[in-house]
Amino acid sequence: MSSTAYSSHATMEETEIVKRKRKGKSMREIIKELKVQLLSEIKPRNPDAFVRKAKEEGIMVIEGTRGDIAIVDPEFYDEFMSRLKYFPKNIEEIELGSVEKKFFNFLRVNALIYFDGNKWVSVV
Repeated sequence: MSSTAYSSHATMEETEIVKRKRKGKSMREIIKELKVQLLSEIKPRNPDAFVRKAKEEGIMVIEGTRGDIAIVDPEFYDEFMSRLKYFPKNIEEIELGSVEKKFFNFLRVNALIYFDGNKWVSVV
């Protein structure tokens, strides 16, 4: 994906969050709908305050080893993690939705999950 397309995508994501926020929805309600939001996608003006607010609202905040942060709906997180051990080594063998793929890739790229020869294991 080109940086222009990525930038455009990030702008669309931020616009969507801003639109939802203007409708009076809490951050928790927005994340419940989105399931997973990477901080790099929305680029908030004050990332520390954004993360602090997410934690205050009971949203999962997962810091990656490469500088990005995933803001995750707690119910989605629990359900995803309970299924993770059943995923095959070659993840392309199963159908994951775009949100699940995004979260899986975030975890894998940041060394927060690994395949131990038999199953995927989380270190989060």
